[in-house]
Amino acid sequence: MRGIGLACLVLLYGAETARADALADCNQGRNAELRLRACSEIIAGADYSPEQKAVAYQNRGNARADAGASSQALADFNEAMRLQPNEVSGYAGRARVRLALRDADGAIADYNQALMLAPATASLHVGRGHAHFVRGDTTTAIADFTEAIRLNPQSATTFNRRGLAFRRSGDLSRAIEDYTAAITINAIYALAYNNRGYVYETQGRKDEAIADFKAALLLDPSLIGARDGLR
Repeated sequence: MRGIGLACLVLLYGAETARADALADCNQGRNAELRLRACSEIIAGADYSPEQKAVAYQNRGNARADAGASSQALADFNEAMRLQPNEVSGYAGRARVRLALRDADGAIADYNQALMLAPATASLHVGRGHAHFVRGDTTTAIADFTEAIRLNPQSATTFNRRGLAFRRSGDLSRAIEDYTAAITINAIYALAYNNRGYVYETQGRKDEAIADFKAALLLDPSLIGARDGLR
């Protein structure tokens, strides 16, 4: 009897260890294949709570989105939100996927819901601003980027995004100000140099454009636009 009891304890310990390993692997982002396998195991398993399954659907959705499998990712986020409604990360993840599927209106709706739950989250304003930008609404995009900068004034990428919106709206001076702010925060931000170079080129400021394109290529030789602009 003692041997049977010990065997049961060993089996129970092994099952708990495997369960903990699956949860840890599903939550990590280093190995995409391992993450997908672990999350799928949790989703199919009988020993996990609805909350754990919801997180697994979210994590698998993010992994699938990163791999370009946007339709599958959308299905995962829908399931995650069915199991755990009104979860900010669920709305944000689904918004990102909807944007990849060219559903800007759907992405904006999800960001709206997420911001109702967490209005002081800079990344959500950035995401919604990008969705408005993709949709062609530069005025609303600028408003969202501005709020994101108020919440997180040290984000070089947000200044760069707002610079793109100002450029599209025709306000080249404000675009240059934002690209310059991005470079001030992050002196090795190749894309900001590249984008500022475009504006200088548009304004006929050839020497400044050349300097920015050279700086961009020095930091990131793969920037084809900077290479073409320099040429």
